Amino acid sequence: MSVLAIAIIVFGLLILVTRVPLVYAPDKTRARLVGLFDSERKMRMMGLAIAALGAFFIWATDGATGGWAVTVYLFGILALMISLLCMIPFPGRMQPVATRVWQGFGVTTLRLIGLTSTVFGAWLIYVGFTL
Repeated sequence: MSVLAIAIIVFGLLILVTRVPLVYAPDKTRARLVGLFDSERKMRMMGLAIAALGAFFIWATDGATGGWAVTVYLFGILALMISLLCMIPFPGRMQPVATRVWQGFGVTTLRLIGLTSTVFGAWLIYVGFTL
């Protein structure tokens, strides 16, 4: 199994772990997610985690070719840009945006996001195992 396949599987698992609760307990999950945005320290820590994930995705594509390698590489670049240019240096500006977005969703929308994301995460795990 290649490092690229492992990266895709890890991403699928992360999606499943973070989005399945939206299907079963959307209000509690939203409250927990909004709680991640309540301090600048938490926003910076989340930015560091996203930067590490982006760096892992870029590293995982080293020497790999094909459409999945390009997709994972571009996602890694996007994750690094968001975290290093927005979340880590300007957490105070990102907090209200993230909070407003998550609080703007209704229960039905949250469940739909959770269900769609769960299917997508499971599909990524399948793709990772078939590479």
